[in-house]
Amino acid sequence: MNTDAALDANHNVMGLGWVLRDHLGVFLAAKAIRISGNYSVQEAEAMCVREAMSWLHGTGMGNVDVETDSQLVYYALSLNPFISAFGFLIDDVREVASTIEGVDFCFVNRSANRAAHIIAREAVSLSGCGEWCVEGERIALLQFKESLIDTSNRLSSWSGLDCCEWEGISCSTTTGHVLKLDLHNPATPPYVIDNYSYGLPSNYSNNCLGGEINHSLINITYLNYLDLSLNNFSKIRIPEFFGSFKNLRYLNISSSGFVGNIPTHLGNLSSLEYLHLGEALVGVPSYNDLTTDNLDWLASLSSLKSLDMSWISIRHSEDWLRTINKLVSLSSLNLTGCQLNTTSPLSHVNSTSLISLDLRENSLDSAIFLSNLTRLEHLNLGFNSLNSSMLEIFEPLAPLKVLDLFRNAFTGTLVPLCKLHNLVFMDLNSNNFQGSIPNCLGNLTSLTSLDLRYNWFTSSIPNSLGNLTSLISLSLSANSFTGSIPNSLGNLTSLTSLSLSGNSFTGSIPNSLGNLTSLTSLDLSENIFTGSIPNTIGSLCRLQVLDFSMNKLTDSIAVLPDCLLDSLKELFLDSNNFSGQLPNQLYKYKNLEILSVSSNSFAGPIIESLGNLSMLRNLYIDSNKFSSSIPSSFGELSNLRAVDISYNSFVGVLSEFHFSKLSNLKDLYISGNLFVFNISSNWVPPFQLDEIAMESVKIGPHFPHWLRTQRNVETLFMSNASISSAIPDWFGKFFWNCDALDLHENHLSGELPLEPHVEGYMKAKIRYLSLSTNYLSGGIPKWLCSLKYLEILALSTNKLYGEIPSCLGKLQSLKVLDLGKNNLSGLIPNSLGSLQELYSLHLQNNKLEGKLPSSMQNLTSLEILDLSENEFMDVIPPWIGKNLLSLKYLVFYTNKFYGDIPLQLCQLHDLRLLNLANNNISGYIPWCIGNLTGMVSNGNPAYYGNRSAYGDNYDDEIDQVIKGLTLQYTKTLQFLRSIDLLGITLSERSQLR
Repeated sequence: MNTDAALDANHNVMGLGWVLRDHLGVFLAAKAIRISGNYSVQEAEAMCVREAMSWLHGTGMGNVDVETDSQLVYYALSLNPFISAFGFLIDDVREVASTIEGVDFCFVNRSANRAAHIIAREAVSLSGCGEWCVEGERIALLQFKESLIDTSNRLSSWSGLDCCEWEGISCSTTTGHVLKLDLHNPATPPYVIDNYSYGLPSNYSNNCLGGEINHSLINITYLNYLDLSLNNFSKIRIPEFFGSFKNLRYLNISSSGFVGNIPTHLGNLSSLEYLHLGEALVGVPSYNDLTTDNLDWLASLSSLKSLDMSWISIRHSEDWLRTINKLVSLSSLNLTGCQLNTTSPLSHVNSTSLISLDLRENSLDSAIFLSNLTRLEHLNLGFNSLNSSMLEIFEPLAPLKVLDLFRNAFTGTLVPLCKLHNLVFMDLNSNNFQGSIPNCLGNLTSLTSLDLRYNWFTSSIPNSLGNLTSLISLSLSANSFTGSIPNSLGNLTSLTSLSLSGNSFTGSIPNSLGNLTSLTSLDLSENIFTGSIPNTIGSLCRLQVLDFSMNKLTDSIAVLPDCLLDSLKELFLDSNNFSGQLPNQLYKYKNLEILSVSSNSFAGPIIESLGNLSMLRNLYIDSNKFSSSIPSSFGELSNLRAVDISYNSFVGVLSEFHFSKLSNLKDLYISGNLFVFNISSNWVPPFQLDEIAMESVKIGPHFPHWLRTQRNVETLFMSNASISSAIPDWFGKFFWNCDALDLHENHLSGELPLEPHVEGYMKAKIRYLSLSTNYLSGGIPKWLCSLKYLEILALSTNKLYGEIPSCLGKLQSLKVLDLGKNNLSGLIPNSLGSLQELYSLHLQNNKLEGKLPSSMQNLTSLEILDLSENEFMDVIPPWIGKNLLSLKYLVFYTNKFYGDIPLQLCQLHDLRLLNLANNNISGYIPWCIGNLTGMVSNGNPAYYGNRSAYGDNYDDEIDQVIKGLTLQYTKTLQFLRSIDLLGITLSERSQLR
């Protein structure tokens, strides 16, 4: 061991340094110390030897030659003691040396002591002490680094001799051995709730380490802390040699892209206190995909305090409770998403040290095993199958501060939970609780968050909730509460979020809500509130989100306060009875991101000040009475992503200028206005749209060429747009990327030129196709049969001819088939009987003939069957009444049906329209005709919105002759009730009836 000292008289400090080598001269360790004070050279050299010997004693090593380049120190150690400061230091050296086996002192010249001298000189300039790691460990770390992929150069500091100064490395201050390796991703998400990340930093992926875990790491034998979490090792397995780190106390490799079976060798880490193998954050791309046969290998980790195995698949989890009971030191356990059940014969968990327990997203159907956990403070049982009405199982857990029972099937009363006086957070969202909220819930005065959404609570809100003055968040949405909001809620002045949406609250919005001046979010939507917005809302100057939508509020919205100019981000007032113009102060909310005032009676113009709302992302003002032209400042809203101005009375011209800076626009809805869409043929928009609705707007006469530039369109609704050209050839590529395409009621001509190449067939995803009411000709193209996801096909009122392709029977998702009012001929193909999801079949006003195929009796979901004005010649099949029991509209008029009306038709209890007029039917009217109770009941309209993604965009149409006039029923079809047997030859008995 070489020692040396260096002095800095100007700053009154000295540096001490020593280097330890083995018998071959290989570097083992080094240390530097900086000491303040005024010392002579010989005192500094003696002090350095003393400190080096003390350090050596701490390592437990012996048989060492101690070399110094100070002759005075060397000779003093050989002489008798003498009295002086220097002499006392020499005595200290002798005393320490006597405690170390085999110490010999040697004198060497300065050249042989150079390393210690450099260290000592370096220490003079440092603010503290330095530590040079063991050479073998430094080499191991460099080999480990070589195997890594470090895109962001996080390990750039890993060079030079002093590895203890490298990023992520910590060493022992006495031995220099590496103790800690912390390389977790420093770019963590800014917003995390329950381990779910909401938005990753842009540099997250770039900061991920990847590559391989080099086996050289096994040479860091003193390692007690290893953190590789939130990196991306791209589906490598956990190295088995991790089980060899006998000193390891902390191991965290969560969310780092490891896969496969967990090596059971980890069970050898008997000193381990923290083991995190699961998901540090759900939602990051580098998730672990780990499995284990069981948890038996954990049983030997008796020192374990924190265990996180979230989202690890445990194949055989029957005995998980038995293993956990052996971990007597465990205080935190996370087994989220591990496929656990409660079939274990053990009825209790005996780990009474547990403070935090997270068992979310498993298959637990009982929680009786919790009763012994009397120290538990945090309990999460969300997303399980717990359905007990006996909440008494939680009563022994008095210290509980967090209780999360989200999305189970708990029933009964909340009274047992009223005894948990330490609760700070309680989430009972999405259960089956019923009845009233008990008054005693108001005793939980420590609560800061209470979530009772999506239950079946009834009655009114108890006044006692006003006692929960610590509440920061309160959600009672999606229940069946009635009555008015109690004034006592005005006591909750700490509230930042209040949601009462989706109930049946009535009356006016109480003035007392104006006391909640800390609110940042207020949601009263989907209730039955009446009257106007109270003036006291003007006191809520911190609001970021205000939602009064879907009520019956009236008058103007001029009460919105000026103090929200900077804070308000989202404003929802849609589906009320508001009227008047939008107030001028609304255009001053410069941070507003969402403005939704749809479905009211707002009128007047949208003024140029709209351009002030520069942060606006979503603008919904549809279904009002706005008039005048769209202001030019609309084109300045560069952050707009979605805009809906449909169904107003806007006039004028919508030009390229209105879209000049809308580069972020994704959804454009402008249907049902009076303006002209005037765009040049060579316009290239600044945006790429996903959804387009331009119905009942003058787009034509030419097909809009700018659509050719749009590569991502999923829905295009452009009916009644005054387009009178043929469908261009380039439209084929556009078509095959769409989910929905509606061009009905234009003047499109020619055949359907959309036959795709092979790739188009494979990519086809369209579900809604309407080309009705045009001038399309030719046969029905067979490539339509490749649209396997098609749900609605409407080609009516064109000039199509030929036979119905039998391959249409392949469209197993089809719910509506409308081929009426064309020139189709031939038979109904048998294959249509395989369309078992079909609700509506329109083949009327063609030249179809023959008999109805018996396969049609399989169409048991059919509600509308219109075969009128064809040349069918058949008896009315009895299977219609026997099998098609969902029928509401049966229209066979003007064909050549013959024979009797079958008695089986009387089984169609939902039938609302029966039209058999102008056929060759004779005989009796069935005596059971009175069983058609659908003719007199209101019932529900035929509605496809809940059966097809685009069902609410399609309107069935049926022609009915009444008093010589042909009336078309679409929107009013639900009100039609009629039996028409005109032209049928009835027996005398039927006439008398």
